[in-house]
Amino acid sequence: MNRKQFAMATLFVAVLLTLTFTPTASQQAGTYDPWLDYDENGKIEIKDIAMIARAYGATGDPTKNVNVTNFPLDEQGNLRIAISEKPNSMTINISVNQPITVFQSQNTLLGEANVDGWRSAFVYIYWSTMPPSGLWYLLNFRTSAIPQAQVYNSGMEYQPPVGQILSLRSEVQGPILDIFVQASETFQSNVTVSLYLRR
Repeated sequence: MNRKQFAMATLFVAVLLTLTFTPTASQQAGTYDPWLDYDENGKIEIKDIAMIARAYGATGDPTKNVNVTNFPLDEQGNLRIAISEKPNSMTINISVNQPITVFQSQNTLLGEANVDGWRSAFVYIYWSTMPPSGLWYLLNFRTSAIPQAQVYNSGMEYQPPVGQILSLRSEVQGPILDIFVQASETFQSNVTVSLYLRR
C-alpha cells in the first residue's frame, strides 16, 4: 500500500467516524437539567458523566444545599409569607372567672376583641351568681383600637331573660368589638366571657 492509498483510507475512516458520531435530527440533545450539571458550567458534558462514574456505588445523605436568591421580600427586606388557609371559626376567651362590679345605670365594659376579618360573632357570658332582672347588654363595634374612634353600631342592645348563662349573636360591623353590660341595680359577680367567631 503506497502513501496515497494510506492517506485516502485514513481520510475515508475519519469521514466515516465523523458521520457515525454526529447527532442526527432524531439524536438531539435532551433538556438541560441543572441537577445533572455537576461542574455547574451550564452544559452537561463528559466531565459530568465522569463525575457520576467516579461516584458510582457510593452511599450517603441525598440532600443537596440549594441557594435561593429570589425570595419574595417586602419593603423592609423581610420575607413575605402568604397564609393560604384561614380557619373558618375560632373561639376566644376574653375573660375567665373575672371578678367585676356592675354599677347601676352605667355601661360596664366586660371585654373587647379584635374581630377584623370575621363575619359573625357569638358572645357567651356566664355569671357565677344570678344577675338582677334588669340587665342590658350592648355590643359596640369600633373602627380602630382607639376608644374614641367612630362607632359603627351602638344599637345592638339585648335584654335577655334572667339567667346565669347568656348567648348573644351579631354580624361583625367593625374591626373592634366592645361588650358592655348595664344593670338596674349595682351587683358583683365573677364573669366569664367567650367569643366564637365565624367567617
